[in-house]
Parts: sequence; structure tokens; C-alpha cells
Amino acid sequence: MATRWGLCHVGKISHDFSVDMKTLPPGDHQIVVVAARSLERAREFAKKHSIPKAYGSYEELASDAEIDMVYLDVLHTEHWRLGLLVLQAGKNMLCEKPFAMNSREVGDLIAASKKSNVFLIGVYNLQFVLMVFNGERPESIHATGVLLNSGMDEPMVVMKFPRNRLAFCFFSIAVSLPNNATISGTTGTIRVLTKESTNAKQCLIYTGLKENPRMPLSESALLTEIMDECRKQVGMVFNQDSQ
Repeated sequence: MATRWGLCHVGKISHDFSVDMKTLPPGDHQIVVVAARSLERAREFAKKHSIPKAYGSYEELASDAEIDMVYLDVLHTEHWRLGLLVLQAGKNMLCEKPFAMNSREVGDLIAASKKSNVFLIGVYNLQFVLMVFNGERPESIHATGVLLNSGMDEPMVVMKFPRNRLAFCFFSIAVSLPNNATISGTTGTIRVLTKESTNAKQCLIYTGLKENPRMPLSESALLTEIMDECRKQVGMVFNQDSQ
């Protein structure tokens, strides 16, 4: 039985998600609903991607009983508010990066998912590091970077883990990067790729899990703590940090 997806937003990433979804077997995944703040935009998106239903509000999406999983792709400043709307409505959710603005908001989303007994997964670039190091807390975090006029930050992060293991991470919106992740050891190098939608289906449908064992919510909470520390060192402060 196909996992029935509802898209929360009609931005570029939702477009890319919809295109990628078509590469998967239709018996595994189907996008059945899309919602936006504008019904006209939702209908345009639905027509472009052959999605049966379109809503002009996120509340309608959250209350649709025919959805198995919601893909949350609104601006990350809205992840906390709309994430709570979706989770408290009893919907499973895949949240686009970053999970939320800070550790407090992520904690609220995790608590809501557990209270509603639904599946939740949030992703971010640094999650790969915690997957490699089995969710260990780094011994030290060193972050540097620049703040752009747009308000975005360009950080480089070095994390030291027990037994002299290091993780080097660089992110940029200003320059083109290879967009890959590698594990380098004494005998070789490994590149790892994964599909979030497939992992979500395996957890939700096949095993009934409420979180991905490869990316558990405890690691998502730790990841946000790491990101909070990185932002602090770089000098990036959000309004939500004082709330």
C-alpha cells in the first residue's frame, strides 16, 4: 500500500521533492494533497505535479484524514508553529531542514510527536556526522564563519570526538560546493546517500516505528544543541532565542 503524502507548501524544495517522488514506485509513495496559503498557488502546483487535491490553508491539510505523512517545507521560521499544528492533528511528519530555530522549538516538536504517538523525522546536513559517530556528543565544537548582508551565515565547523576522531563541515549559499559527504579512514573512503521518503515508509508502514532508528529524535535534539553552539560562536542570533 502506498504511503499517502501531503505537501505543506509549494516552494522550490517541494517541487524538487515531487519530482524525486516520481522516480519511486507509485505503489510505494503517492502525493495526494498539497497546501499553501494561497489556494491559487496550491492549485497551480497540484496541476503541474498531477496532485489530486489542493488546499488554501495548512489547517485543511492537517485535518485531512486521507494523509499518512506530511512533508513540511515552509520557511524554517514557521517549522515550530506549523509542525505543532500537524503533529497535534495526529499526522506523521517529515520536516525539511533545519528542524526548527533552536533547541527549545525542537524539544516542543519532539514532545508533541510523542504525545500524539506519531512518526517524526527532521533532517539537516550535520545529521550525517552524528550517524557516522553513532550519536556521540562531541568533546569540543569550533565554529567560524561570516554573516552575509542577506542575514545568512557561512559557517565552517570542526568537531572533535573521543578517540581522536574529527568531523569537518562547511556550508555555503554563496558559492558552489560538491554537495557530498564522505567518511575517510585508514583504509579507504566511503560515500553514503539515502532517501528520506523511503526511510520514512520503512519505519511507518513496515515496522510501526515512531522515529527512524538511524536518525533518532534524541540525535535530532543533540544536533540542535550543536547548531545552537555553532550559531553562538559565529554570532548568529535568532529572535526565537529570547522567547
